[in-house]
Amino acid sequence: MLQFFNKKKPQKTTTQVIFQNTSCDTSRRLDTNNGADHAISSWEEVEDALYEMFSDPDEFVILTVGDPCWNIRFIQAAQIKTGGITLELGLESPDGTRLVERTCSQKECLAIFREFYSTANVPQREAYKPVEFFT
Repeated sequence: MLQFFNKKKPQKTTTQVIFQNTSCDTSRRLDTNNGADHAISSWEEVEDALYEMFSDPDEFVILTVGDPCWNIRFIQAAQIKTGGITLELGLESPDGTRLVERTCSQKECLAIFREFYSTANVPQREAYKPVEFFT
């Protein structure tokens, strides 16, 4: 009897990806996958987009600030198929922007987005790990 094994070779990954720093011409900008890329003026707009994302696994939300005073240009979130929310930060440095992530609950996601909306900062940055990209 012949047996076939589908052995996938492990793919190499790297966290050494740096993106170009960008600018934002408004104080806050909201982007979702339904094309809602626009300047915002209230927390309720962000909150509505997050609740829509919580109810649709294909949704994502990105909140960008015009002045990254804490070196965080944007925060983005999407559901994970295995459960939870993946939350990513775009951390700026003179060399470019690095992407870090962590997994959180819906409640944590709302609180972190609220803090970022209010202060352009995110608590407990040490809990975020560099995003791995396939090489």
